[in-house]
Amino acid sequence: MKLFKDALYNYVRLNDCEREVADSRVFQRLRYIKQLAMAYLVYPGANHTRFEHSLGVLFLAKRYFELRGEEPDDELVLAALLHDVGHGPFSHESEHLFKRGGIISHEDLSVKKVGSGEIADIIERHGFSPRKVCGYIKGRGKGVLITGALGIDRMDYLMRDSYYAGTLHGKIDYERLMNNIEIRGGRLMLDAKGIEEAESLVLSRFMMFATLYQHKTVDIARAMVRKAMEHAYDDGVFTLDEFSNMTDYECMMRAGESKSAAPIIERVLGRGLYKTAVFMRGYEIPEKFREAIANESFIRKFERELCAECGLTQDEVVTHYTTGNYKAIDVHISGDKMRELAEVSDVVASIKEAYERKRVFFVAVPEEKRVKVGKVAVNIIKSYS
Repeated sequence: MKLFKDALYNYVRLNDCEREVADSRVFQRLRYIKQLAMAYLVYPGANHTRFEHSLGVLFLAKRYFELRGEEPDDELVLAALLHDVGHGPFSHESEHLFKRGGIISHEDLSVKKVGSGEIADIIERHGFSPRKVCGYIKGRGKGVLITGALGIDRMDYLMRDSYYAGTLHGKIDYERLMNNIEIRGGRLMLDAKGIEEAESLVLSRFMMFATLYQHKTVDIARAMVRKAMEHAYDDGVFTLDEFSNMTDYECMMRAGESKSAAPIIERVLGRGLYKTAVFMRGYEIPEKFREAIANESFIRKFERELCAECGLTQDEVVTHYTTGNYKAIDVHISGDKMRELAEVSDVVASIKEAYERKRVFFVAVPEEKRVKVGKVAVNIIKSYS
C-alpha cells in the first residue's frame, strides 16, 4: 500500500499493482504534462499535471464502489489510473498532430501503451487483463463510469482545474452525484434525485469553458504552440512516435531546433503572445465563411493569403475557431428510456444552446502588425457575405 497526498481528496491509496504502474516510466511521464497546457500563462496557479489528475480519477473510481459497499473492480480502477497515459505534450493540443498519423484521440494512444510493453507486463504479473483494462479506457461496459459525460474523469478535472486556477465554477458534490449513478448494460443510469447534481456538473463545465478553457489569451497561446508543433514536425525535427513519448519541456526544446518553430517558442516562453487582429463571435461570422473555416485546408489557405498580402511569415499568424463543446449526455433516468439529459432538464437545454453562442473566430499576429492584418482579414471575410 502506498499513500499519495492529494490537494482535493487528502490521501489517495494505491495497492501494490497500482503502485508499480504509477512508478513505471510510461506513467511517470505524466508528471511533466500540464493538465491545462498553456493556461498557466493567464492563471499562474494552473501548473498541475496529468499525474495528479490520473490519481484523482483512480480515487473516485474506488470511492464509487465504497459508496455502494462493493468490492472494487480492480481492472476498472486500473483503467481510471491509466486513462490519460496516451496524452502527448501539452495534453489536447497535440491531438491535431496525431490525427495526421491516423490516431483519432489520446485514448487510442493510451490503449496502445497499456496493451503491450511495461504496463501490460505489470498488469499481467498481478493476475489482471490488459485487454480488459484497455476496453474500459475506451469506455466499453463499466468503462462508461470513467468516460461518460457524467463520469469520474470529468468530475475530477473540473474540480481540480478550478482548484488550481483559482476559479469558483468547478465545485461539484461528487459523492451525491455518484450516489445517484449506476452502471447498467454499459450505460449510466441517473436516479431522478440526482438531476440537480447533474445539472450542476453541466453548468460548472460551461462556466469553466467560458472563463478558463476558452479564455481568449489562453486560446492564443494554445494556437501558437500548436503551430510551433506543426512547423517542427513538418521540418522533420521529430517523428510522431518520438512526439508521443515527449514531455512538455522536451517538446519545447526539440521544437526550438526548427527554424520556423523557434520564433514562436521564444515568444511563448517570454509570454510575448500575439494579439488579436480580428475577433468575431459566432453570430458575427458570415455563414459561408463559418462553413469554410471548419475545414483545416481552408484555414491554411486563408493564412497564406494573409501572409502574402501583409508581408508576414508563416510563423507570424495564428487562427482559431471554436468548435462545439457540448456533448450529449445520454442517460437512463430512474428506469426511463434512454434520453438526452437536455430533454428532461431546461437548465441543460439552455446550456446546450449557450455553447453555440460562445463560438469565436480570431486571427492573432505580432502586436505591431495587428492593424494592417485586421483590415486585410476583414475584407477577405466580408467577401464571403
